[in-house]
Amino acid sequence: MESAKAVLDYFGLLDKAVDAKRVLKGLLEPDIEGVAQYSSDPLVQSVIIQESGGNPKAVSPVGAEGLMQIMPNTAKKPGFGVKPLKDAFDPQENVRFGTDYLYALKNRYGNTRDALIAYNWGVGNTDKWLKRGADIDKLPKETRNYFSSVMGRLDSGR
Repeated sequence: MESAKAVLDYFGLLDKAVDAKRVLKGLLEPDIEGVAQYSSDPLVQSVIIQESGGNPKAVSPVGAEGLMQIMPNTAKKPGFGVKPLKDAFDPQENVRFGTDYLYALKNRYGNTRDALIAYNWGVGNTDKWLKRGADIDKLPKETRNYFSSVMGRLDSGR
């Protein structure tokens, strides 16, 4: 292992390798304890862990950014009286926005389940799903798994 470090250091890649390892560790092992520095709200903490694993620089394959994985269009025009997001990679700003948006959805739908579904799948999709009878089995698998994971973490206290 030391020889690998020496080779990386020789080519000036040691810092990049350490950064890559930290990012990968964040994806594979969410920083559950570290998330508490961003919010004391258990629901918000659970969303952060699910969305980014606690990595404030996370970017999803579809372009969602930061701790709470905010889509750029949502950041610019969130609606619901939520102040737009200026910097998705500023952890405090990202969590402020994500929390405001999540709770605006909770107010709109009147419950945590539908708010989380809308946070993950989008308001338009959620509204259509509710009009069609709100059958959980008709949600995309990713959204069902998302809701189950966030709520399961809340129920287990992690």
